[in-house]
Amino acid sequence: MTHEKIVVKENGDKVKLRVNFWENYGQAKYEVSASLCVKGKRLFKPVYDTDDYRYRRLEKKERDEWIENKILEHATAAEIMQAKIECWQLLKPCL
Repeated sequence: MTHEKIVVKENGDKVKLRVNFWENYGQAKYEVSASLCVKGKRLFKPVYDTDDYRYRRLEKKERDEWIENKILEHATAAEIMQAKIECWQLLKPCL
């Protein structure tokens, strides 16, 4: 399941947080990605560039840490957690 949340910063920039939840062998897994829309623009662009040489020379674990740090430059941990909780609320069965 995918859930998107748009967070507007004080300077007018918008950050779109996309949370993907899935189940793998009985374990719940998630992935968070972020896109940035600068004030006055309409297009959301990823907060990191995979064609950047600094990214390409890293190993898999270091790449994951680099992506996480780039996301945290634009969104706080609390905003990411709020997006995860909203996605989790959508997954809960209605009783």
